[in-house]
Amino acid sequence: MKEKRVVGYIFYSINDIEKIEKHRKSIINYAVSHLEVKEENIVFYIDIGSREDRAALDSMMKRIKSRAFDVLLVDHISHLYKAISEETLLVLKEMTKEILNSGVEIISILEKKHLEARQETQ
Repeated sequence: MKEKRVVGYIFYSINDIEKIEKHRKSIINYAVSHLEVKEENIVFYIDIGSREDRAALDSMMKRIKSRAFDVLLVDHISHLYKAISEETLLVLKEMTKEILNSGVEIISILEKKHLEARQETQ
């Protein structure tokens, strides 16, 4: 069986290395134990700071749209969705749809949420 291509995303508003590392380890542990992925094959994108300035998220989304990954792992879904307004919530809903339509599953480890990727019909 082909190893899944896994991307981990972490967002933290402050540069707290211990907490960021805790989330990174949680993603690694899940990928290794549940998805049978080698630690060195997990790609990480990490944003620290403002909700508006999310360069790593933007870069990750470009790679997701190009179908570079099979699974997106977040320690908690809130790392992906930092909504502050109804308008932002709509944008994030569209982003979720783009991820799933790109054939990428979304797994939130702590919440035990698993959103299945949509397969293209030809």
